[in-house]
Amino acid sequence: MTGIELPKFKIPGEPDRYRLTAAGGRKEPTPSLQTVQFWFRTRLVSATGRAVDRYHPNVLRLRVDPSPLQRFIHGVVGFFPHLVRSFVERVFPEWFLPTNIVLKTERQGKEEEHGDADELMDTEIQAYKQLKPVQGVVVPVYYGQVRRNGFRSIIIQDVGGASLREPAGMLLEFEELARLLEECYVAIASFGVRLEDTQLGNFILVDGRVTAIDLEMVTFGQTKEQLRHAMYVAITGLLETYRDHRKFLRREGWLEAA
Repeated sequence: MTGIELPKFKIPGEPDRYRLTAAGGRKEPTPSLQTVQFWFRTRLVSATGRAVDRYHPNVLRLRVDPSPLQRFIHGVVGFFPHLVRSFVERVFPEWFLPTNIVLKTERQGKEEEHGDADELMDTEIQAYKQLKPVQGVVVPVYYGQVRRNGFRSIIIQDVGGASLREPAGMLLEFEELARLLEECYVAIASFGVRLEDTQLGNFILVDGRVTAIDLEMVTFGQTKEQLRHAMYVAITGLLETYRDHRKFLRREGWLEAA
């Protein structure tokens, strides 16, 4: 793991591997169920879901309600040759949304902690466009931009999995996590994007890889050396935070030695 500094000391009594306790398998109280509607190009999308957690009420995990027209379109397009079908799906993405999506609405007003809401949304959209070749691999798929309740929102893939701050995301050994983080960072940096908001909750462990989410705080146009240095500093910091948070979760009864 060239360049990545693994934590230099092991917390006394820390096991090599962890597993969830009965408490660790329980979820935090879920936010209230919502029903939402919004126009996405030519389609009025209806969906139900909840905020991803109580800290991010502007980010909803939704299940799209299929409409009779959508079923009809899918039935007709299903008879088209593959190339024609792919073309129609690209031109009219609103009719081919997956069942599960995430709707992220810009924060309302200017917040000192985060910055200007318009600028953050602009940055996130630019990041997704710049990272299009690796969407669905190390970042979610970006489907498009809409307005909800008068505010800009983006529709992105619901990748599932568990964030690296959840008990279920805390079961990796340091070497394994370092490798997965490096793969994620290298793929993103190869398109000139530098992740700035390096919190455990902004990385999702899913299908044996790490996916970065929340791309509103990134920078562009840095040199390869700048990107490389920032990557290794960030990964080292994430590993140390992971170690300390895992110790906390074990003390609180969410994790135990495997």
